[in-house]
Amino acid sequence: MRAWCFLEAYARTHDIHLVVVALFGAAHVSAEIQGICRQVEVVTPSRLARLLSPPWKAQPSLCRRLPTEAGTVIRSILHQNPCRLIHVQRLYLTPVISGLLGQPDTPPIILDLDDIDSSTFLRLADLHARRGEAGQAAAHRREARRFAHLEQAMIPQMSLALVCHADDGERLAAHYPMVPIQVIANAPPDLSPPTAPPAVQDIDLLLVGTFTYVPNRDGAEWLIREILPRLPAAIRLWLVGPCTEAFHRRMNAVPGVTATNRVDRVEPYYARAKICVVPLRAGGGTRIKILEAFALGVPVVSTTMGAEGLPIRHGEHLLVADHPTDFAAACLDRDGAERARNARRMLLRQSSRSSILDAISSLAIRI
Repeated sequence: MRAWCFLEAYARTHDIHLVVVALFGAAHVSAEIQGICRQVEVVTPSRLARLLSPPWKAQPSLCRRLPTEAGTVIRSILHQNPCRLIHVQRLYLTPVISGLLGQPDTPPIILDLDDIDSSTFLRLADLHARRGEAGQAAAHRREARRFAHLEQAMIPQMSLALVCHADDGERLAAHYPMVPIQVIANAPPDLSPPTAPPAVQDIDLLLVGTFTYVPNRDGAEWLIREILPRLPAAIRLWLVGPCTEAFHRRMNAVPGVTATNRVDRVEPYYARAKICVVPLRAGGGTRIKILEAFALGVPVVSTTMGAEGLPIRHGEHLLVADHPTDFAAACLDRDGAERARNARRMLLRQSSRSSILDAISSLAIRI
């Protein structure tokens, strides 16, 4: 969703040559994306290339899947087109443009970090440790060190680095004072709340997310293990988003819990929801699910980690609770409608999608 915002904003003033690096097999590029791009190239590494690629033990594991062909495709595009800038979406993709760094004819490079991966992986390591998963905790600490090395190698060579909230911007600026840093907030989706409440709001608690991502899966499990037993038995929890078949079966076996797996659109589920819950205990960046709920007028209950980085206040825009008893009590609070109205007004006033797209467009023109 963040990458789509950059594409949408850049397309206002520039032709876009999009290179999709498919790390895990074939990638589907929607007609909507193709419609705003002058050129779209999908680069998928061959099986032989993966077998012959160097282990790159000093780099994050995602970097080991990068196809060497991607750099060739990018150089070919630059050779054939007078590009004004290169935008790299996430730190782990920077190795594909490493051959361009320091070259006199290379245009300015914008790196959107979104979040600071080295810090996020340390949080994931701590989460695994709390879950008693020592091996995964150690693996994530190694990844954090590798991302720190990649940050040190790549960020100083960027023309501009972007993050999604001010705290990350301040931390990055302290480490890299010579690199321009700018905050581009995550944009809320361009969604409108229903003109009238739906006839049936049969989802008491809604958690939206990709449940193959550990923080979302842990949040769901923590919610079921620690929160639901403190709530009335009639409470219904829905988990909406992609998940493994094993997770899907396990969640649907819990009384009062429904897991959907992948869905085409999330709006119908928000429309049926009384409360959107964000029980995250690790992660980085800011939560799109909170922005979605705000945009659609759904009350939110979140942990401190879940609400991190957003310009919101407990009690005014949402309820924040980290202890199971407090979180359960917040889920039963009856003043959610007023907070939801406050949150939507704040979103439209401070962080509207149009204002964020304007900020991105100005970057493309200015740099």
